[in-house]
Amino acid sequence: MCLLRSRALILTIVVSVLGACASSGTPGIRVEALQADIVFGVEQPEDAPIAPVDPATLDGDGPQTINPSLNIPFRNRIPDRFKNVRATVPGSSVLGACPPAPSGAAPRASAERNATAPPTPGLYRYKISGTRSFTSNGVEITSPVSGFEPRIVRDVESTGTTQWTFDMLEPLGEGTRTMSWAVNTDATQQSVSPPYVAKNPARAGEPGNGIALEAITDYDESGNVSGSFNAVPSLLFLPLPVLPGEEFQSTAVDRQGQSMQLTGQVQRTQTVDACGELADGWLVEMTVVTAQSLDSTSTTEEWIFATPMGGLPISHRVQGTYVDARTGITVTEDITYALAQIDPAPDPGGDS
Repeated sequence: MCLLRSRALILTIVVSVLGACASSGTPGIRVEALQADIVFGVEQPEDAPIAPVDPATLDGDGPQTINPSLNIPFRNRIPDRFKNVRATVPGSSVLGACPPAPSGAAPRASAERNATAPPTPGLYRYKISGTRSFTSNGVEITSPVSGFEPRIVRDVESTGTTQWTFDMLEPLGEGTRTMSWAVNTDATQQSVSPPYVAKNPARAGEPGNGIALEAITDYDESGNVSGSFNAVPSLLFLPLPVLPGEEFQSTAVDRQGQSMQLTGQVQRTQTVDACGELADGWLVEMTVVTAQSLDSTSTTEEWIFATPMGGLPISHRVQGTYVDARTGITVTEDITYALAQIDPAPDPGGDS
């Protein structure tokens, strides 16, 4: 799908993928080059320590430790007018050891059916795993995708004891994507029991009655908006309080003529191994359809939202196939982005 699909790729042939999705002012994917082996991040020895970061070097005035193999957003100093979207992330902040959780380990906190407090702001690292295939003229090239990437939780605001919002920033090529989330733990809603057996109750109520996406905003390397999707109404990803087995649908549009529709089902509690410590959340399986004009794309996705961490998405798996109408190149991907750090580091672009 155009909006939630993975970020810009580096390959050996210059192509442009998703021409139908990447219209002006619309978030999309642009593949700049092709190469046979795609690896995000740098493989580290098991005992490699996480390099310390001097906060004094994070304001853009001094030297910064940047790993050139990572797509780090906003490597250069950004003018003050872009301060609210700046996401300068040192490469060393996402490198280091990633041991598995020991046998018999338990999550720090169990996933309750509702969240009770907003997420902790700061810099998290996420690990990437999966494959991506390219098919052109009958020739298919499959490459592993692995490594780490930085993500920043910022602008956490409570609008009441049961409602809050937060932004999650993630790399998007040389720029940044910001996903704006809203959490409502006590929305007005009503359960309706179906008139037949073996069917889960359905709930109806106000839009965004749980964890919902409010907007996606893409910025280029200079801090300029390169695409956006402002969901009207909010696009629900997990109804709260959680009802295991519940099926739900959610649809949102924006003023640019884009629409997103998801059909999901809440599965069960699921743990994520965050490099040695387990995080507990709720698994939601869904199909997401993104459309603009007469073009549409569909992806199969799995999201895990951690209610002990304020509704933070701690895992996102995307499976999909899409074709560039101009080049005929078919791209198939199965990629998972999973939390690799439970306790965040300070936000390098935040106010101090």
